[in-house]
Amino acid sequence: MLIKTQFPRLLVMSSLLFLSIGCVSEVSDEEFERIKYSPIVTLDHISKELPIMCNREEYKIIFTKSGCRPDDITLEQLADNAMISEVEKAAFSKYSLEVEGIYKRFIESLKNYGTPEDKEFGSALERINSRREKNAVDLLDGKITWGDYNKNQKDMEQSIKDAVRRIYSTK
Repeated sequence: MLIKTQFPRLLVMSSLLFLSIGCVSEVSDEEFERIKYSPIVTLDHISKELPIMCNREEYKIIFTKSGCRPDDITLEQLADNAMISEVEKAAFSKYSLEVEGIYKRFIESLKNYGTPEDKEFGSALERINSRREKNAVDLLDGKITWGDYNKNQKDMEQSIKDAVRRIYSTK
């Protein structure tokens, strides 16, 4: 599995390197777009953006109530019965929109430039993202507590892991 997942990444990265240093003189616009927006390159960009987003001062108020990533959510946060405060709403709304943009960018990359498996995973992520959006709206509307929000985030993370296992496992 490691070779299967790492080889395409190396292929895309080496293709971009060769293009940037001029070792490949002619590449069609279509091929360049396919490489530039490939799921591997998009995921690489996102993996560099997330730590920056997670450390932004404006979002620190949120991360006392929830983790930036579902794996960061603590037991205390899972048990939090508080509703979102007005102060938290402003930061959470902005954060949620930023996360939405990241999801959409990755899904678009998977569905437009990926393998058949990537396209299937993109569809699975779309369904999970709809749940994520509803979870955020329910928190903002006062329908659920922070603890409920966090439990739902953990469940969605597990759904993503299950989809990866189901779609990308060697059969």
